Amino acid sequence: PFPTAAKYIYCARNPKDVVVSFFHHTRGFPQHYDFASGTFDDFFEVFLAGKTDFGDYFLHVISWHRLASKNENILLLTYESLTADFPATLQTLASFAGGAA
Repeated sequence: PFPTAAKYIYCARNPKDVVVSFFHHTRGFPQHYDFASGTFDDFFEVFLAGKTDFGDYFLHVISWHRLASKNENILLLTYESLTADFPATLQTLASFAGGAA
């Protein structure tokens, strides 16, 4: 489904951080979500069940991981690698894109 001439960069994040961030995001927009007074425990169960408005986080990441393992034009990164060693990750990005950092 993806043109092979294009390059794709997918950045995943630790699901523990994702669920906390998404919980606060959801509570912060009561006009869009009916969860303003919801608890984290309730949201955590919804997240694990893949019932958020963006679907199942784990299936999404797994699908991109599978694509990246079969396609050289997809680079899979993590947010944690970006923050832990930005220069090395930037070099990886530049190399993947065909340039130099």
